[in-house]
Amino acid sequence: MSDLRGNVVVADAGASWIRSLFEAVASHRRVGLLTLHSAGRWLRQPPWRWPLPTPWQSVHSTIVSQAELWQREAPVPGWTRGRSISTRALIRGVRSAVSAFKADTAVFTLPFFVDAAEALSDLRRIYFAFDPYQYYGWPVERTLEQQRRMLKTCDAIFAVSRLLADDFRQQTERPVFYLPNAVSESFVQAMGDRVLPPPSDIAAIPHPIVGCTGQINSHYDWQWIGSLAGGATDVSFVFIGSVASEGSGMQQEMHRVLDAYPNIYLLGARPHDKLPAYLSNFDVCLNPLKVNDLNNRRSPLRLYDYLANARPILSTPIREAYEHGGLITIASDQADPVQMLRQMLANNSAIDLERRQEYIRRNTWGNRAQEFIAALDQVPS
Repeated sequence: MSDLRGNVVVADAGASWIRSLFEAVASHRRVGLLTLHSAGRWLRQPPWRWPLPTPWQSVHSTIVSQAELWQREAPVPGWTRGRSISTRALIRGVRSAVSAFKADTAVFTLPFFVDAAEALSDLRRIYFAFDPYQYYGWPVERTLEQQRRMLKTCDAIFAVSRLLADDFRQQTERPVFYLPNAVSESFVQAMGDRVLPPPSDIAAIPHPIVGCTGQINSHYDWQWIGSLAGGATDVSFVFIGSVASEGSGMQQEMHRVLDAYPNIYLLGARPHDKLPAYLSNFDVCLNPLKVNDLNNRRSPLRLYDYLANARPILSTPIREAYEHGGLITIASDQADPVQMLRQMLANNSAIDLERRQEYIRRNTWGNRAQEFIAALDQVPS
């Protein structure tokens, strides 16, 4: 177990995967999660009516002396019109962590935190990019300019994907570490190696079932999904997740496919801890992301969830799908995805369950936290 040097305060906007990682880091270091909630409507009210930040609260303690998780929520007016006010609130939050539990490292997860990163020059500063933010729909030039300043200012950079890490290495001489997403130990335990009883909403859907979990949005390749559903009309395609409201273009594309293929089922969102029962009753797990610059620089959480069970996985050829040691079947541009799916359903793609279980044990949030700490210890304070 690592020593307790380098207590950390993390500035984030509430991403669940950042919380998962740093909850695990808190088994080894004191960690403060500073969640900044943005609401521009506060700018229309006098400051004395704005919500107040919460105090630092200890979430849990471990058996390790002084290793614990603290959290604090800080409302801010936003990062465009209210940028200077929000930056001051962020700086105060980080300073309070330094005072409360001797944090000497500040982790910034978004490029618009850069003004605070530049001001906190007495701390070890880390930029943790959990996505390629220039594709988020934010003003591109401003986002890239803020990110360039982050790369110049921070002492080390963590990137969630290989391509994103490569991008950063071309822009900075600072150390850049590749740290992809992971899966929780509790999720792996819930999956086990047995078939779980089917939830009622999937029990009546005819097998074979090809299933996908995660938010349904414009990142999905609906043309690819349609080719699968049209080429395998005897197969049920089940999607579990909320449908993003991203404008008429995505909705029209999705509904065109849904209207054409009655063997596609949308079940809506389900809590993450309920997904093992669904995954257990899929015959094949599906990752239908479009191949583009954005998705090639992401680390899909669903792939780690899928790898925690015993079902074969079919994916579009996004870059991070190749990072899983051949455990994912990838439909390259030259391949016939329907034929590949047929072979998987016929059990011609045997699952090496022992190898998969060993792999996913190395890719839990607990192990990812140890990788983060090992990398952090290489960065001078």
